[in-house]
Amino acid sequence: MSDQILLDKALKKVDYSFRWIGINIESSRKTKLQNFRYKFVYIFNFIWLNMDFSGAIAWFIVNARKGASFTMLTYVAPCLTMCFLFNTKCIFIYMSDNHINKLLSILRNLEIRHHDTSTPQKKEIIKTDSNFLFLVLKTLHFFNWFLLIAFPFMPLILMALDYYNAKEVLLKLPFQVVYPFNAYDIKYWPIAYLRQIWGTVIVVIGISGVDYFFFICVTCMCVQFNLLQYDFTTLANDRRNSLQTSEELHGRIVALVKWHQELIQSVHLLEVIYSKSILINFICSSLLICLSGFNVMTIDDKPYIISFGSFLFMSLFQILSLCYFGDMLMRSSVKVSDAVYNSNWYITKSDICKELNIIQMRAQKPCKLTAYSYADVNLTAFAKILSTSWSYFALLRTIYGSPRV
Repeated sequence: MSDQILLDKALKKVDYSFRWIGINIESSRKTKLQNFRYKFVYIFNFIWLNMDFSGAIAWFIVNARKGASFTMLTYVAPCLTMCFLFNTKCIFIYMSDNHINKLLSILRNLEIRHHDTSTPQKKEIIKTDSNFLFLVLKTLHFFNWFLLIAFPFMPLILMALDYYNAKEVLLKLPFQVVYPFNAYDIKYWPIAYLRQIWGTVIVVIGISGVDYFFFICVTCMCVQFNLLQYDFTTLANDRRNSLQTSEELHGRIVALVKWHQELIQSVHLLEVIYSKSILINFICSSLLICLSGFNVMTIDDKPYIISFGSFLFMSLFQILSLCYFGDMLMRSSVKVSDAVYNSNWYITKSDICKELNIIQMRAQKPCKLTAYSYADVNLTAFAKILSTSWSYFALLRTIYGSPRV
């Protein structure tokens, strides 16, 4: 049964992200050996990435002291921001292992419980929401792979162009990193190049894996909210229901209230898991969009423009998806109140009407996710991020004009 529900289908489709990075989702369902393997992979990738991350910070500090141009410094800034974002996202996921196990247990039990009682209308609700989720996941897969190809392999294209124009091979690397050896020596250059390519893979797949898990959980919650709306709407949808005893209707209402309470609890768990990382994501996204846009406008090399353009587009789509799913969760939770109102409550007895009125008032308070209580995760937050990024971008353009690379 569990392999047929939306939660398990979606997790199976993105399982490769978790395995490659060592993100251990639902450790309670894995053996000790599997949990050890996940930890080993994560620690290995963490050390591998942060050695280059430290080298990039060192390069930034050294060249800033030497008086390097602002454009040259901003070239590495988006990469540093992405590495920092990867570290924080993954760390908060690992710190929330118990909450994740509890959240997935609730969502899985809810889906299994209502799977056998699904009517054609309910199945259509599940199909619509699941199709949207898988469409978003496929779109993000495409952009992530494009970024993985565009950014790490762009130096090879530039080297080929240099050789075509000057008949000379000038070794280049995707990122500016300080190593304890000369990375541009032909003996060490392949090692440095492969290190940076794998570092890019770690960052892109790691960030996307954490985001995928967020999208899957939110979609499963929205499906349950939509099914709950359907059950409330059909609670007293014809005159025959009014002939039921108050005890029978009360029993159905109690079951729906418990269902609603479990969903509220699941949203709270997701808030605990993601609220801090979302706040950092909002801040980093503002910087990423601003600096990537600045690089696109100021860098003269077309290959690098393509690289930073794809980087900019991916950053926009990532934060848009995050805010859209948060907005979708808020809207689906609030609509429970409308469903109670449309339940033909007026044909029920007075005690049932009072119960439905209490439920309606509670459902008017949206279940929402926040950036550590700083801002709600919705489309309004996305508009604010764009506004902030544009303000920073305009300030940089005003101060530095169009500097040369």
